Amino acid sequence: MKKLIFVLILFLFSGIVESTANPWHCKTRNKPIGRMTRAQVQKAQNGSTLYTRYKGKTYRNSGPVRMQKQRDRHYNSFIRRK
Repeated sequence: MKKLIFVLILFLFSGIVESTANPWHCKTRNKPIGRMTRAQVQKAQNGSTLYTRYKGKTYRNSGPVRMQKQRDRHYNSFIRRK
């Protein structure tokens, strides 16, 4: 009986240690962590994030999204708000 309990405890702790051994093998909120390319790392170091919010939705921070946000910001400067 003692051997059975010892084996069960050992089995449970081995699973916990294995899951916490690699901290990058987990999820951040809803998106799994993946490897970033060298260009993505350089952009992040320069201050450009990988994802951006635009009109209430989250988009990948690509060229067309950045240009659309710049156009919107430019045209909104002509509109007079009260």
